[in-house]
Amino acid sequence: MQNLYEVVDQFRLTTSTGTYIIREPIGWDKVNFVLKRDSIYHGVDFEFSDGSVQLSFSEVSGISYILSDLNKFGNDANIILQFGPLIENVFRADYEGYLDLNSPYRKTYNSLDCNVKRKTLDDKIQTRFETPVTLTSQKTIDGTLMTEMASIVLPLHSKAIIEKFILNEETPNQPYEMEFPRDEQREYFFQADFTSATTNEIDTAGTNAFGVFKANPVENDKWDWNLKSNGRFTIDIQLKTRLSVYLRPKKGVGRPGRILSWDYQWFLVHDNGGIITRYSVGDRISGYTEDHDLWIEWSGSRNTFKDGLPYLDLVVGDKLYLYGRFSYDGDRNWSSDKIGTHMLKQIVKMEGRTESKPSTTEAYLIHEVGDRIVKSISDNKGYIKSNLLGRPDIGYSAMGQSAKMAVTGGYQIRNFSKEKRPVIVSLKDFIESLNAMRCIGAAYEMDSEGNYYYRIERFDYFYRDVEIMTITNSVRDYYEEMDLDFVFNEVEIGYNKYPEDEVTTLDEFNTKHSYITPIASYKKKLSQLSKFIASGYAIELTRRKKFADTEMDSWKYDEDNFVITLNQSGSDWVPEKDESFVSPITGVISPETSYNIRLSPKRMLQAWAKLLNTGLVFKKSFELVKNTFFSKNGDLTTQFNAGETSNIGDPDKLLTTEKADVMLGELDRFDRIFAPEKITFKAALSIEEITDIKRCLQNLDTTGRNYGYIRVRDNEGSYHAGYPISIQYNPVSEMTTLVLRKKYAILGDQFDCTAYSDWNFSQFEAATGLSPEIEQCKFNDFN
Repeated sequence: MQNLYEVVDQFRLTTSTGTYIIREPIGWDKVNFVLKRDSIYHGVDFEFSDGSVQLSFSEVSGISYILSDLNKFGNDANIILQFGPLIENVFRADYEGYLDLNSPYRKTYNSLDCNVKRKTLDDKIQTRFETPVTLTSQKTIDGTLMTEMASIVLPLHSKAIIEKFILNEETPNQPYEMEFPRDEQREYFFQADFTSATTNEIDTAGTNAFGVFKANPVENDKWDWNLKSNGRFTIDIQLKTRLSVYLRPKKGVGRPGRILSWDYQWFLVHDNGGIITRYSVGDRISGYTEDHDLWIEWSGSRNTFKDGLPYLDLVVGDKLYLYGRFSYDGDRNWSSDKIGTHMLKQIVKMEGRTESKPSTTEAYLIHEVGDRIVKSISDNKGYIKSNLLGRPDIGYSAMGQSAKMAVTGGYQIRNFSKEKRPVIVSLKDFIESLNAMRCIGAAYEMDSEGNYYYRIERFDYFYRDVEIMTITNSVRDYYEEMDLDFVFNEVEIGYNKYPEDEVTTLDEFNTKHSYITPIASYKKKLSQLSKFIASGYAIELTRRKKFADTEMDSWKYDEDNFVITLNQSGSDWVPEKDESFVSPITGVISPETSYNIRLSPKRMLQAWAKLLNTGLVFKKSFELVKNTFFSKNGDLTTQFNAGETSNIGDPDKLLTTEKADVMLGELDRFDRIFAPEKITFKAALSIEEITDIKRCLQNLDTTGRNYGYIRVRDNEGSYHAGYPISIQYNPVSEMTTLVLRKKYAILGDQFDCTAYSDWNFSQFEAATGLSPEIEQCKFNDFN
């Protein structure tokens, strides 16, 4: 019987009857250790071979335990092999795999040969990366119970929207005639033809057809506008009409009928909850005749209202009616009234900045969303850690730079029940959206109890300016080559979805941008488009389609997910507006009602600056990343407040215009981590050295070297540093092949930039005879 606490590395076999310490299976010594850095998300993962190894189990390596389960359960036996060190009496599984009894295995009287497949959090996450997760579900994907996920009730303010209605017809339309049997009513009403409006952005503008009616439109509730939002509207009405009236005589009955006194007028009526205000459009005209027919032509206009003001203040529920009225007195005998009307000119222009009532939505804080997804797809065996997304109230030491964000869905914004219409998010959409917005990295790390978790941070968290070790001995086959992984000549950044067709959203800024970099000889495009919607207009248009009003109507954003940046008001969370920015913000309507200003495409580009700068090492700091396309609004101009701390990619809090080109010196001060080169070499490393590197690249080192770089001496005796991309170690030969991403370093002595600290770029560009080494200076070294 082995003493558990005397073993440094252990193999453990877990079956239905328990966990057993066994000897090393035959074949384990031929397994290579492989380190791989994720090419997209920068985290480092260790594997043993390619994840599937052929091993032979004998009496000392647990064959009796295996056969016992095999005889009970057949191929469905769930047998786990683990390998790892015992550290301070705690076993940590560096490798976990299951015996693949469904692939061919060979059994003799004293051994069993079979494949063992790797079983890690990585494997489960990768196979379920695109699996949709229902955030309100209290079961994992595999059916294990989970506690209910906490949500927040997030108040949503109204984003101001400019709404327009334009009916503009200068040319006559066809006349309209209708004959009415004679009765005691001597009153007729006319309405304009709203069906021919060229612009109708007011959600509940009527579509009344041109015609003659006996019923008063107000009394008949035949409105032209029924307001669903509050707003101050300018209204310009210009009309020209022709009216004909004919009293058809009764055959053989006395003298024909006569029209005596008459009057004709058009009105705009404002109904404010039953309080009626009538505004005349043009002048009332009247007259007297003793004929059986009448022909008149009239024109009129109106653009001022109460107290002579050029606007009307309208609120939700208000109704507007635009109509004409004709009345007359008559005598003698006639059988019917033949009324004809002809609209010679109709111009109706209405425009207002509208806001709707505040509402609420069920939402989920960004850290909790990521954590819930990982727990669900890992059957509650994994979780996330993230200083970027973490908050003090959930155990982190500080508020993360991207912690103040929440996720909600279109159905939730419309106030559907979260039980009937829950938020559904895949890890793929979560990670890819967060990456587009914040340029993140992710890795699988292990806690002190041997449990894996998913680390999410800014990408540079995984490339720290600390040395892991220097390799000098037995270095061979050293060479350097170009590293094109982060060399881009084009950048597409922003959002997959935003309002594109609505004219009212022309100043929407959270859309999509395209850029070209100074790279001229290599073609590669970086495309980073968030699946999460950040458009303030999309949020507002969805709010205005609330469930209570349109329960049976579907809406184009119903099944989409939205991200909303937040502020704290006491213990409550509220959406961030313009509080974090210097006033005034320009280039957008009503910045004080905006959403997600800090998530604009230009600020997304800034978040990617340090990575983009890698491929631009050989370019000058005054060269440009040029904007070649922006959808909708490129005029938004913002600047962070001096005290802002979540200014990712914008350390100097520069004045930022969305559509403007960017000097490289303004892209995060042209700061770089890598040079666009790779270093490949072989070296003889011991298992202790490999273990040391492994611990540093799994965030387990306690001496401050986590996620650092390795220095190596080249064939000429010079030292170079780089961050490991891949390491392949053969435990038999102890020969290791390493590929490093070369660390950026300024060649030669550091140039003294302080002598030029009061210069601006105009002086720099105009000067002659300067040392080329001035290119070592960064943008913030100048005035």
